[in-house]
This record gives sequence, structure tokens and C-alpha cells, in this order.
Amino acid sequence: MKNLNVSIYREYYDQIKDGTKKFEYREITDYYIRKLLVNGYEKGKPIQARHYDTITFFCKTAPAMKVKWEGLFLYPKKDPKYFAIKLGDVLEIKGEKK
Repeated sequence: MKNLNVSIYREYYDQIKDGTKKFEYREITDYYIRKLLVNGYEKGKPIQARHYDTITFFCKTAPAMKVKWEGLFLYPKKDPKYFAIKLGDVLEIKGEKK
């Protein structure tokens, strides 16, 4: 299983845990281009996303939370500024039984 680790603020952590936040947005930067794409990013061209099975969120004030990875999109579609990571079910919260 391939996993991506990212840090997150507590407010968004709680929303993901509760199931009310279905997408995590990350600004299109060199760092996230390297982490999320196979062949780089060129505006106006299709993207080829790296394959991940899960994404683990880390927060200073909460245990690590593993969530199912459902896909990667550009947002907004016209003149994108962000990567939108579609989130699935919460699979595990470190130290908690599901």
C-alpha cells in the first residue's frame, strides 16, 4: 500500500474525521507537484497523478489519521490553483479502535 503523509490543522482534521470534508486542497507548488504528479505540471495539459492508496494526516493536537485515497483533481478546472485530493472513508486513527 502506498501512503502519502501530510500535516493538517485541527479544524480540518475534525471535519475529515466527522465525514463532512470530502476534499483536501493543496496549493500547486513545486513541492506538491513532486509529491503528487508523475511527470510534472504544465498549465493546460492533462496531469498524470502518482498512485496512492491512503493519505495519513498529522496534526500537533491529534493522533495520526489514515484515510482512503479516492483520486486527485485540479481545482478550479479553469485556471487551476490547487490540487484537490478526494478523500474516502477514515480507515484508522492511531490508538483508536474503529
